[in-house]
Amino acid sequence: MSVTQYVGARYVPLFANPIDWDITKAYEPLTIVYYQGNSYTSRQSVPTGTDINNETYWALTGNYNAQIEQYRAEVVAAKTGADTANATNTTQDAQLAGTTDSGLKTLVNAEHTTNVTQDAQLAGTADSGLKTLITNESTARGTKDTALDAQLEAYRQEVIELNNNYRGIKTYNTVADMLTDSDNYSVGDILQTLSFYSIGDNGGGYYVISSTGNPISQSSTIGDCLYVSANKYANLVVPDEIAITMLGATTTMNDCSDIIQRAVNLCKNLYINIPVKIASSISLPMDMKTIRGSRGYPDQIVNNPDILSSSTDYVFTYNIPSSVKAAINVNLEFKDLAIQALNGISIGSHEDVTQEKTNEAKIIKPRIINCSFGCINRPTDTYAGTATAAEIEELETYGIAIYCGLIFDATIESCYIYKYGVGIQLYSSDLNLINNCRMVSCERFVHMNSGGNFGGRNKVLNCDLLDNTRPYGIVSTHGNYIQNNYFETYSPAGIYLSSGSRDNITGNYITPNETHAEIALNGLYGIFANNTAPGFTTRANAIFDYSLITSYYNGFTASGNTCINVQTSPFIAPNPSDFYNIATRDDAMYLDLNKAGCCINRLGGSGSTGWHFELQDNGWHFKDDVNHATLFCVPKTNVEYKIYAEGYEAISSTDNSIYINVHEDETLTSTALTKGYLHDGTELTFTPINNIFSVEITGIKSKVRKVTIEPVTSI
Repeated sequence: MSVTQYVGARYVPLFANPIDWDITKAYEPLTIVYYQGNSYTSRQSVPTGTDINNETYWALTGNYNAQIEQYRAEVVAAKTGADTANATNTTQDAQLAGTTDSGLKTLVNAEHTTNVTQDAQLAGTADSGLKTLITNESTARGTKDTALDAQLEAYRQEVIELNNNYRGIKTYNTVADMLTDSDNYSVGDILQTLSFYSIGDNGGGYYVISSTGNPISQSSTIGDCLYVSANKYANLVVPDEIAITMLGATTTMNDCSDIIQRAVNLCKNLYINIPVKIASSISLPMDMKTIRGSRGYPDQIVNNPDILSSSTDYVFTYNIPSSVKAAINVNLEFKDLAIQALNGISIGSHEDVTQEKTNEAKIIKPRIINCSFGCINRPTDTYAGTATAAEIEELETYGIAIYCGLIFDATIESCYIYKYGVGIQLYSSDLNLINNCRMVSCERFVHMNSGGNFGGRNKVLNCDLLDNTRPYGIVSTHGNYIQNNYFETYSPAGIYLSSGSRDNITGNYITPNETHAEIALNGLYGIFANNTAPGFTTRANAIFDYSLITSYYNGFTASGNTCINVQTSPFIAPNPSDFYNIATRDDAMYLDLNKAGCCINRLGGSGSTGWHFELQDNGWHFKDDVNHATLFCVPKTNVEYKIYAEGYEAISSTDNSIYINVHEDETLTSTALTKGYLHDGTELTFTPINNIFSVEITGIKSKVRKVTIEPVTSI
């Protein structure tokens, strides 16, 4: 039976917050505090600095429960006896192990041999009677274990009830039990439930009974309290983190949207502690801090996610009211959360961020950590797996896992994203980090677009980006970092990356794609360095639309005419180190200069292998064992070009020079457009007529640093 303790004329003492006594604090009359295991109640207003033993102000109202103390003493006694016995056994074992008596050792060894033999016989016996006995023993032990668990749970609940009775708190097994016992408690009482529907559902909590409230109705779970009876309402005491089971969520409900919405309205920290279904979006308040699940990455999100949504809206939406103009350091965090939905998480504005709107509130430092997303109920993309490009508006219809608009310093880390139109979209957002994520079978993995003055200096690092199903797995429009990622796809979509101006693209590994292995470098003043793309076997565009991007130390290998379609030649100053774009191989690389016109293609020389230049102390030179190479170029026709070399000063017309023979075709058999020796300060000019010409270079071992082919006048 539950017992409630009252002080005075049914005035319920208040528990101090925090409950532990603090001499530096003042206390109101009838305030309960704890000190050294005892509880004290204030007789009157207690000024700061008053000792707890001052009986003028404090009354000792309780000490340790006698029954609990008895249990503790019994446990201590049992442990002492066990420790003594264990010490005795240890001593005896040591004596036995250390004996030098050979006879004793012989007996021990013989006994051991016998035991091993008998154990082997017992282990291998097929005696059905023995097996039956073992099975029965196992069943009996299981039954006893179950009974013991029940006894322990009963003891736990008894301790809770004893403690609550001492403190004046009624305890009930379920919410229903509490509501049906309304005649036995009054306004101001504190009650506890051990569960919501049944013991073990993790739905227990504390409630305060009040005379007024906005109760949850039959048709909606949105409300402030539970209706008990006339003028009685049970208000949940909200903990630091609220689990959705505390509000009655179950795995069998078809829609827990209202329950989750009520939870985030009540508490800044949400725990999705069971897998649930929802049918509408959850709007997060401005002061929301943590949304935590129990699955996360690398959980296979198609099986039993934390949240399964049938809605086409985002599962969670967080935004700042338009009236707020200042930057908001939200510290909002999603972690260990598995979502299966058409759209996952939206943070920030979806409006066009024009120049006039750049004064809108910026959301600072949200985090999405160790979460997984799987797209469902999406429209069919009839062009999936093709080379047909798509605008971002189309891709959005196939679902977005994570959207960030006007966000700064966000972290998206260790997340798994599967089969979305867009995995992560950063819109008009700066200085955000996408790190160590794995994205699979998305039309586009990451889309970073600028608006107004924003949309740059984001980082995509250390990610696995597998099987983009439409061209351009990553799109960047302005000043981002794409580094140390792994790109892989074998569909005709193929085009891995579209880079905007001032991007830094370094250290990425790009797997070969038979027909469409492309990277678009269509911006200005960026860096493309230390990337590796081995094994292209067809005339696919490895890199195209190259414009004023510094490119060096990349390794692209091929067994055929892998195409690099660029707008400026890697031979043209000021960056001779662009030779590094050609890895050591015996193949061809084709650079189509749509604007400036020249490039490097074929390495050669009869019977030779490998690239024929190498980097030495003072620049690029022919290797010691070769002195011949051929460059194939696609020019602008009817434009005059010049070709010149940089190396040592010539001793004579031939010494320390290279010999150039420019042919009108790729066969090296046509009439020469120009030919002759080149060294520092000399040049040859020519005007191509056809759509290709070849430059045959013969050097005198290690004497030439750089060859440049460029239009005489700007095109």
